[in-house]
Formats: sequence, structure tokens, C-alpha cells
Amino acid sequence: MEQKIIEIITNILEAEVTIDSTRENTNTWDSINHLRIVLEIKEEFCIDIQMDEIDAIKSVREFINLIKIKGQ
Repeated sequence: MEQKIIEIITNILEAEVTIDSTRENTNTWDSINHLRIVLEIKEEFCIDIQMDEIDAIKSVREFINLIKIKGQ
């Protein structure tokens, strides 16, 4: 699951991404790409991500943790 999330984010951002990548340390991780990542992860893992969760996610690690909490 972690590798799939990294792959999704890497493809969208067209940048090298690790588990430690964040919105602050990845130049191409802007608001539009953030929404693209959210939509792709929602579809891939069949989860619902609430608006407050979308705003709170700021890193690859936080995406992973959210999916773990939601049962994936």
C-alpha cells in the first residue's frame, strides 16, 4: 500500500517522492496537484476523504496514515 501511494504521488507530481516528501519540500506539490492526488487515492483505495482531512494532509506519510485509519 505504501509503495502504491508513493507511485501515485510520483506520477502526479512528476517528481521523485519518498515517504518523507511533503507539500513544503516538493516543488510541484501545489494545490491543484494536491487535489489530483486526493482524487486518485480515493479512487484507488475506495475511501472517502472529508474536506477537513484534505486540508490536513501535508505529506506522503499522512496519506499513508489516513488510509490505514480508514481500514485499507
